[in-house]
Amino acid sequence: MTQWTDDDDGGTVVDDSRQRAAMREAIGVATKASLISVALGSAAVAIALYLLRDAITAAQQVKDMRDSAGPALLLTLLGVGVGSLIGWRIASSAGLVGPAAWLIGVVGVAIVTAVAIVAAFALFPAGVPTMCWISIGVMVIGALPAVSYFCLWAG
Repeated sequence: MTQWTDDDDGGTVVDDSRQRAAMREAIGVATKASLISVALGSAAVAIALYLLRDAITAAQQVKDMRDSAGPALLLTLLGVGVGSLIGWRIASSAGLVGPAAWLIGVVGVAIVTAVAIVAAFALFPAGVPTMCWISIGVMVIGALPAVSYFCLWAG
């Protein structure tokens, strides 16, 4: 379908089918590029939870929140790093920015979060400590602004 638009150059013809095809191609490239980052981020989060297993258990038993914030802070920083990696790969590989890129990034963060939840259930068979849930939550809070920066604002 061809659509006429009135631009500054006096009216140009825009071929919508080409634009849609280019957008589908860019979304496909961005999705493939983000899958690599999601796999790396998921592995990093699972390994971090494994390594922080004793710290999370100890933080659960400490009553003072300042003394128990270590695992949450580390997973927040990891979330910022994973979110930045996902967003950067989407924006740099396909040159895709905007709502479509952001949606791909958010789905990637959701997949990493799902892997973190599965890892938490696997690492704590007697019950996942509250501090682990808090740490996973702040990881997501750290990852979403990083994805948003690369996919929405930096483009």
